[in-house]
Amino acid sequence: LLALHLHRGVLGLAWLNLANGDFRVLECDAPQLAAQFERLRPAEVLIPDGLRLPLLEQLAPSLRRLADWQFDAETARRLLTAHFGTRDLAGFGADEMPVALAAAAALFDYARATQRQALAHITALTAERDSAYLRLDAATRRNLEITETLRGEAAPTLLSLLDSCATSMGSRWLRHALHHPLRDPALPAARHAAIDSLLDDGAPRLIALRQALRGVADIERIAGRIALYSARPRDLSSLRESLRRLPELRSPLAGSPAPLLGELALALATPEAALD
Repeated sequence: LLALHLHRGVLGLAWLNLANGDFRVLECDAPQLAAQFERLRPAEVLIPDGLRLPLLEQLAPSLRRLADWQFDAETARRLLTAHFGTRDLAGFGADEMPVALAAAAALFDYARATQRQALAHITALTAERDSAYLRLDAATRRNLEITETLRGEAAPTLLSLLDSCATSMGSRWLRHALHHPLRDPALPAARHAAIDSLLDDGAPRLIALRQALRGVADIERIAGRIALYSARPRDLSSLRESLRRLPELRSPLAGSPAPLLGELALALATPEAALD
């Protein structure tokens, strides 16, 4: 679900994945509209009633017009600070993004109204910066066939070639990473070091990790169903079994010389009582 607002040549975008609660905002130049749609591929788009852009009619699969007054930055600050329990949105890096926040106001209010609940699984707001990623226009993304061929097929693409992930969560993350090539080389370098560590000495760490991950369910989607009160008993049992695998997942990471793997091991540390 994506909301879009345009003000004085600045394009404000806010989008939400209801399944996992991922909520993001971005401001960029208006000419990037097609490139952003190609990257995000929204299923539904919310726009102000007074906005008239012929290109939107071509790009958006499902376009819904809302009242102009629903796109208001101050309303977003009020709604989101109340939801997150914060004084402002500076901690999320979004306080100085008024056009994107205007879109976020409409999106959040619309999602809350359609789901008829407080959306408790949305626990953070991520402010993306256009300067953080390599800029790829819509034609470049299509011609590179990153996740879809020119014929609209899922394979053969870069994603289909590289995706050997053991979980659907990993496949989604890989898709996101391929569409968001980073400008700063520090994080890719840390990831390369982590992979080198996993491949050392015949890759025993990697083998152990993949074995443990095969029993992990789609925790992101299960958490979303729990928050939306639509979880089934099967979801809850899958979540229980996945959480019980945390020590097995953490073991190959502990003691790794790669800083990124050490951080992951620390993040996976879970009190024994929580696994009973």
